[in-house]
Amino acid sequence: MNLLRRLGRAVLAILLRACVVVTLLLAAIQIEQHVLRRRAERLLSDVRSLRIYKTTFGDVRSLGRRWGTLTHWGKACTPQSCGFEILWADFFSSRSLWGVTPNMYHWLILAGARPQQVFADLQVENGLLTSEYFHVTVGAPGSWDSGQWWDYGLIGSAGAAPNILKDRQLPPEHPPYAVTMPSGCEICKAIGFVFDPSLDPATVDHFMQFDLSCLTRWIHPCLTEADIMPNAWAQVEVDRRSARH
Repeated sequence: MNLLRRLGRAVLAILLRACVVVTLLLAAIQIEQHVLRRRAERLLSDVRSLRIYKTTFGDVRSLGRRWGTLTHWGKACTPQSCGFEILWADFFSSRSLWGVTPNMYHWLILAGARPQQVFADLQVENGLLTSEYFHVTVGAPGSWDSGQWWDYGLIGSAGAAPNILKDRQLPPEHPPYAVTMPSGCEICKAIGFVFDPSLDPATVDHFMQFDLSCLTRWIHPCLTEADIMPNAWAQVEVDRRSARH
């Protein structure tokens, strides 16, 4: 009887320790996700405040310096030509998880991990901003097939540059922007908004909306393009209805 009691206490102690470890892991995951979400929201706000052909070299360079070590400068940065990226990835995206199988990775996602990569790309020519780009990828739980879970990347992007619409077949009366569904995604879902610098700021702000709660959602994760860029997706549906008539 004493042996059984000791054994029971040992098993209970092991279970309690396991619960503590799991709780700490879940808490650490959620803390990191929320910190990175706040950072992503701040970067998006910075990019949306810029205006091509109006924002100066000094303003762009100050923004890059403000982001410190997350800014990756080009080989040279002068008022005549300057380009840099502000980027980061979370623990799950920026490190190789040796030995972690797709199925194990899926359980990490179910535990609240949202593998993510966020970056902005800015270019200056002759003292003025000439292109801007914001991109976010977040891991989404996939379906079971062929003996494993097929999780995927949910991608949203927005950007502008001179002649960015040159190769797109837009009617003459169409405003100078396009909402795209990039092809070539094998294990991802992607949506993008591209626009000419002449597009009015109100329209830019409308479509350059990202739901960055996708970086922290746990119980109801983001799964579709409509989740990550709702306004852009609404335009996709409008365009599809127009094409059918």
